Amino acid sequence: GWALHLYSFPDSLSAEDQAAALERKGFRTATRPVQFKEKGRWYRVYVGSFQSRGEALTAKDPLLEQLRIDWARVTEF
Repeated sequence: GWALHLYSFPDSLSAEDQAAALERKGFRTATRPVQFKEKGRWYRVYVGSFQSRGEALTAKDPLLEQLRIDWARVTEF
């Protein structure tokens, strides 16, 4: 499936807090750790469970507007 990567945090607690806040707003969320050679481990927050890349792209702009954020990346999940 596909999701929208919205946030990255250097600690899991911040990522889980953000995911919980999004879930309270009715979004389906997930968090995953990512290891970077230069920066160490970060935790990414994702929203959605889309069947296709096109479906995720269609959802992206309305989501950005609703959350009042300016960045999201469509990601194969």
